[in-house]
Amino acid sequence: MLIVWPTARVLGSFQLDKNTNCGDTLLVGEREFEVVTARSQFKYAGGKRFVMTRKILEVKEITSRLQQCYQYTPDQTT
Repeated sequence: MLIVWPTARVLGSFQLDKNTNCGDTLLVGEREFEVVTARSQFKYAGGKRFVMTRKILEVKEITSRLQQCYQYTPDQTT
């Protein structure tokens, strides 16, 4: 998995379900991530058949995503 925000870095290699895709939530230790981009690599196995060999996931930590979306608006009732 590759973390894409705030700086791109490799998180590690994990055994995940082959159906993991964009929008899915992953829990790694105490941290929670959302899949932003999923890319699959296949190899030809003969007989009109392809086999997935690798899946690369680009993820964002959910707490970081919430901080990006959150906008503070001060209370104006004075």
